[in-house]
Amino acid sequence: MALDELKEKDLNALFSLRKHTNISKLSPLLAIKIFDTMIPPILTYNSEIWAVYVKPDFKSWDSSQIEKTNIQFCKRYLEVSNKASNMAYRAEVGRFLSFIAINQKIINCILYFQNKGNGSILWIITR
Repeated sequence: MALDELKEKDLNALFSLRKHTNISKLSPLLAIKIFDTMIPPILTYNSEIWAVYVKPDFKSWDSSQIEKTNIQFCKRYLEVSNKASNMAYRAEVGRFLSFIAINQKIINCILYFQNKGNGSILWIITR
C-alpha cells in the first residue's frame, strides 16, 4: 500500500513538472537534474525500510511501480513510444535502475547505525 501511495504522489509531481516545463526541449543534463531533484526523493521516501520487502531481481524490479515512473520520464524525454524497449531508453539516456540508488541508501543507513558510539541512544535501543 505504501508503494502505491508513493507512486500516486510521484505521478502528481511528474504531471506538474510536465505541465510547467517542456522537458524534451531541455538539454539532457538539465532535464535529468530537474527529474532527479523532484521525483526520486518522493519515490524513495523511507526506502531503507520498504525496499527490504521488494524482490531485488531485475525482471520484477523493472515492472515495479517505482521503476515505471523512471521509465515514463525517460520515454517522455526521448519522445518515443511507450512500447519502446526499456533497455534501449536506459542506454540512450544513460540511466540505471532506481534500485541501485535505493540499495545505496540502505547501505548508508546500515553504516550510520554501525558507526554510532556505545553511549548513543541508537546503540542502546538496538542492543
